[in-house]
Amino acid sequence: MNLEKVFEFIKEKRGYDYPVIYKLLNGLPLSEDELTIDGDLDLTNTNITSLPDNLKVGGDLVLENSKITSLPDNLQVGGDLVLENSKITSFPDNLYVGEFLDIRNTKINTIPDNLYVGGYLYLNYTPLSKRYSKEEIREMIEDMGGYLGGNIFM
Repeated sequence: MNLEKVFEFIKEKRGYDYPVIYKLLNGLPLSEDELTIDGDLDLTNTNITSLPDNLKVGGDLVLENSKITSLPDNLQVGGDLVLENSKITSFPDNLYVGEFLDIRNTKINTIPDNLYVGGYLYLNYTPLSKRYSKEEIREMIEDMGGYLGGNIFM
């Protein structure tokens, strides 16, 4: 019996829907209620390439070593956003990260409009760290309507 049949059986007998993580990993649509995740969402080492728009994660969102290539519009992360070693190449505008943002060893080379990071910014081994100083990056964030509450590590 495969996992999908198990979830179908549970849904039929108990009325429970597929787990959110299963839906994300298998490209199934999320309901409006499922777009808000109270805790952490760890998708480390997964083949996931995208997330749904308007996703809100109350805790940490970890996409380390994943195949994610872009982040959704209106993404809000209450804790840390870890993208280290992922395939991500750019950020959407209006990205909100309550704690630290880790983009080490990614191809990200621009700062989006209205980037909010409440804590530290880790950008070692990125095009940004090779092209700009810490002061220039902080100034870019502020000039584009954003906020960085902590230090920059390069």
